[in-house]
Order: sequence, then structure tokens, then C-alpha cells
Amino acid sequence: MAPSQRARRGWRLLGQLLVLGLVAFVVYRVVQHLDTLRQYPWQFSPLLALAGLSLLALANSVMPFVWRDILSRTGQWIPADRAYYAWALSRLGRYIPGKVWVVLGRVYLVPEGRRGLVLWSVTVEMGLDLMAGLAWGLATLPTLTRAWFPGLPPVPRWVPLGILLAFFLMLHPSVVRWALRRVGRDVPEVRWDYRHLFVWFLIFLSIWALRVLGHYLFLRSFGLHLPYRTLLTAFALAWILGLLAPFAPGGLGVREGVLTVVLEPVLGPGLAPLAALITRVAATLGDLFLLVPVAVLHRRLGRRRL
Repeated sequence: MAPSQRARRGWRLLGQLLVLGLVAFVVYRVVQHLDTLRQYPWQFSPLLALAGLSLLALANSVMPFVWRDILSRTGQWIPADRAYYAWALSRLGRYIPGKVWVVLGRVYLVPEGRRGLVLWSVTVEMGLDLMAGLAWGLATLPTLTRAWFPGLPPVPRWVPLGILLAFFLMLHPSVVRWALRRVGRDVPEVRWDYRHLFVWFLIFLSIWALRVLGHYLFLRSFGLHLPYRTLLTAFALAWILGLLAPFAPGGLGVREGVLTVVLEPVLGPGLAPLAALITRVAATLGDLFLLVPVAVLHRRLGRRRL
């Protein structure tokens, strides 16, 4: 076996061990406080659970059309049904270690377009999604810091504004074209400006609000009460760190571990890890809802390559 292959296998094994370790940590925290969980006044509301899952499905259903609009600004137009099919099917690939199929899935499911344009559009989509989560996290951060560090002064307003401005500068086509030229890559032609970026950013802010509200209602359906602003900050932090961890499929382990640590001062040592596991169940069910329209579209579009 070549040294490079051994190194890749070693890193893959290390990543798998980290995921298992983080999941074991969350489960251990639940088992460690079983007495507290038994004494908690649990109650289940099917209507709240259904409402939460519906909001998660709605958030997932909006994103394919935002990506389609981003792609159309590169001059590559695809029908709405094909855009939804490609986006939804590739999103399910995020549960494969490495997260590569979230990007490559759309590259290969839209063969009529230049691969560079599709890759460009997916990069912008993920950057805007990341920026929206960061914006909500920074905007609601004082709520969480008061629980963690009561004496800590509030975050100055210029800090989140400065970070968002830096992201906008990095996403502008002229900046990305310059970066691509520096690394010797092909530079695609794009037809958007800051106005388009701002509109897409507002849409992603709304998607994030729906996404977290869905988790909030799903947690409330089990009788778990925590402030929406606190969950927004904690979920943004957990989601971003899970996205940046390539070894964790779908952020598995990383997001639950972060939520456990961050929410313990708010919910307590027993309820926080259980709440983290419940959000994983909600997120997975929200993604599984995508299989229904994917199955319908697959029959309509046929088994040919899209």
C-alpha cells in the first residue's frame, strides 16, 4: 500500500474514532443523569412535533430554488423539477463521510452545465448559508453568554457587522475571480452583484429562522423548554462546527457534542445531551421528507441522467 493511501486511511480512521467518541460522550451524559431524566415531567404533543418537522421540511424545500437562482446567474438554466431533484438527492449525500457528495452530487446530476459553474453556485450557496447562520449566532450571542459568563460585557455591534462585511467581500464575483486566477483555475462568467447577494442572504436568514423554529417546536413537543434565542445561538455554533468537520457525516457527533456543552448551563447536565439527540432525530426526519418528492420526480424524469 502506498504511503499516501495509508495516510488517507489513517485520517479516515481517526475521523471515525472522533465521531464515535463524541457520540459516546453525549450518550454517556444521558446515562449519567438518568435519575434526573426520570423525574422530569415529560409530555408529548404530536401536533407540535408535526409542526416542527413541517417547518424543517419547508426550509429544505426552499433551498433548491435559491440554488437554482444562483446557478442561473452564471448563465446555466435548469428546470425547477431537475433543480429540486439534484439538490435534494445530493443533500442526502451529506451523511456520507467527507461531505463530498453534497457538492459532487449536483455536479454529476446536472451534466448539461459546465461543472465549474455548478461548483461555483454550490460554493456560493454554502457560503451564504454559513454566513446566515453566523449572523444569527452573533446577533443572539449575548443571550448565551449571559448564561455562561454572567459578568461578561456584551459583544460590540461592530464585531458581527465586520464579520458579515468580510464575508460579503469574499463572495463578490470579482474577489472570487481573482482568487481562482491565483490558483490557475478556470474563471466562470457570473451575472450577479451585491444586490443579488443581499437578497439571497435575506432568504437564507429566513431559512435559518424556520430551521431553528422547527427544532424549537420539536423540542417543545417533548416538554423541553428553552429560549428560542438561546437555541438559535447554540444551533448556529453547532451547525457551523459540524459543517467544518469533514470527518463527521452530517456533522454527526460534533453538533451533538457542541449542543450538549453549550446548553448544559441552560437546561442542566441531564436534559442538554438528550435535547441534542432529539435535534438529530428532527434533522434526520426533515431530510428524509425529501425522499418523497425525490421519488415522485425520479418517476417523472425517468432513470436517465439529469
